[in-house]
Amino acid sequence: MMIFREHRAILLNLKFIQIIFTIIVLTTELVQYVVFSSLKADSPDIIAVNQFINNEYKSIKILDNIVFLLNLITLGAYVFNFKKIWNKGPYLCLELFLAALWFTSAIGNLDPVYGRNPAQICSSAITSSLTTICSTWITSVVFCWLNMILLIISVFVTWRVGQEKRKGIYHKPTVKPEVKNRTSQRQSVLFKQGLENPDKSQPVMLESGIKPLMLVQLANT
Repeated sequence: MMIFREHRAILLNLKFIQIIFTIIVLTTELVQYVVFSSLKADSPDIIAVNQFINNEYKSIKILDNIVFLLNLITLGAYVFNFKKIWNKGPYLCLELFLAALWFTSAIGNLDPVYGRNPAQICSSAITSSLTTICSTWITSVVFCWLNMILLIISVFVTWRVGQEKRKGIYHKPTVKPEVKNRTSQRQSVLFKQGLENPDKSQPVMLESGIKPLMLVQLANT
């Protein structure tokens, strides 16, 4: 069974991927905002866009973007101080907090699905503005939930590491048979030399440490 506390690269790589996914989500949100803000009142898609991004969704998106940005800053600080966090933690409460916060934003990002038909709205696009808004929204939702999965995995890894540290679980390095045989043979040779050539001024050296000559003399009796 894998000992997670001996593979800190797993959690670190998860954080790097989460940062990348968060940047992608924030980028898509920024593109949506720019396109929506630049949309003119006489645009053929203005009604469809306003139906897709209504006032309620605008408020939700503001909160979502705050959460996404906060998550990105936290992940950056986490990676920057990863060594300290790994040695002292990692902290399960922090992982649970980030996962719960991201989950609420991921649910909020699905707002167009509730009570509206985004597929029908997007299929009626006349200009590239609505097409861009729809495609970036889909990308945002996909990476948002992929990141949610990564956060859940991070929670599991952090929990396992905490359990292993509390129980003192670690990997005991196995000695290869050939190494063990060579060590045993060397000890036998050294011990035999001590028996055949006892020198009171020189202790017998074994792999386990220094053996006094008295033990060799006792072995002769």
